[in-house]
Amino acid sequence: MKSIQSEKLNSGFNLLSSTETISLNDNVKLQSPQQNYSVKYSFKNHVIGRFASAKHMRVHVLGGFALILFCYFTAMILYPKQNHYTIMEKTFSNLGSFDKESNYRGWYFYSLLQLVSFCVNFPMAFYQHRRLKPINKTVSILACVGMVTGAVCQFFLCFFPASEQVLSGSLMWGDFHNNIGYLGFAGCLFGYVMYGVISVIDRCKKQRVLNHLKVDLAISFIIVMFLLTTTAICSWLIIYPKLKAKDPSMPSFRTASQYTIFDFTMWENFFVYSLYIFNLVFPFTLDFEEKMEKDQREELIK
Repeated sequence: MKSIQSEKLNSGFNLLSSTETISLNDNVKLQSPQQNYSVKYSFKNHVIGRFASAKHMRVHVLGGFALILFCYFTAMILYPKQNHYTIMEKTFSNLGSFDKESNYRGWYFYSLLQLVSFCVNFPMAFYQHRRLKPINKTVSILACVGMVTGAVCQFFLCFFPASEQVLSGSLMWGDFHNNIGYLGFAGCLFGYVMYGVISVIDRCKKQRVLNHLKVDLAISFIIVMFLLTTTAICSWLIIYPKLKAKDPSMPSFRTASQYTIFDFTMWENFFVYSLYIFNLVFPFTLDFEEKMEKDQREELIK
């Protein structure tokens, strides 16, 4: 009987000492997030951007964009030479057109590119929301909604190539493609603006969360590209009617701008490329390892 009581007493002391050890370790900086992080990998966690480690996040982003580049260059290589694909004359979406005048041999790689883009950007929208939520929850949610909208539109672009063939009635495949693309552009731009608002809010606080050197450079890059694109296009909207009035034989708005500084197609392509660059760089500006420790503590509390 005494031995049983002594065993219970010893187990109680062991439990107390282990509790004290945990409480002491809570005040120590975590040296190995990958070993201590309590959230294990699962498909659900991956979809919502709750990565199990910093390495997992990097593999997701860098691996995804490696696949995107592979699909992009493969679509370009398969583009028939007689159709002459150049960024000065053909839009980014033209890589996904199965028309005989376009990329009838490699259009499906463009669709695969959009599918991979969705798989990369959808989880990252939620990941970035959790990183930015401590600064301002409302604005972070708005940014997440914009980025999720852009990602979902990329998913639907897989099924609606930019073709001029009729899909239903008077509607062409390209009509659906363009409308989905415009909605995706609007969603992403709204998300980027909200990221800028969050950066400004954080700057106004005494204890800043963001590394503004990196975050502001990324946001400034996408803002500059947007301003350059809109300036070029708006300038051509003013110049073209005057030139057309002097020379009625001048070709269409888009064609007449080709190989000039106002080239509508060229600036559209540049802006699309800048969106992909921003989505690649921005997650790495949010200091994953530093925030990982906070996430771990929240999971341990739960």
